[in-house]
Amino acid sequence: MEDGSGAVASKAAVTLLGWSAGIPIRYDVRSGLVVVTTDSTAGRRVPAKLNLILPTKIRSRCRIRAGDQVFLAALLEHKLLVIYPQRRLYDMVLAFHATLQTKPGSLP
Repeated sequence: MEDGSGAVASKAAVTLLGWSAGIPIRYDVRSGLVVVTTDSTAGRRVPAKLNLILPTKIRSRCRIRAGDQVFLAALLEHKLLVIYPQRRLYDMVLAFHATLQTKPGSLP
């Protein structure tokens, strides 16, 4: 996340999804991840610069703070954007490495 405003550098992912400025979007939290979808009834819209603004409530629920890095995944087949907070990525990486361990305490 770029700053305290909730701005996320998402232009590349938004462009891949074919979303343009002004398209209505909805933010949801699922399993600690931010899921962004288009929704004609949503009040939020893709900004002109295509850098999404994560709402304060969503950031709080996912424990995302100003300056935190996030990972964006454009899931084209589902037409949605998933934003992975640092803590969820850490958990995922640990779980993955646990499946690869040959002996306790070692990482491949």
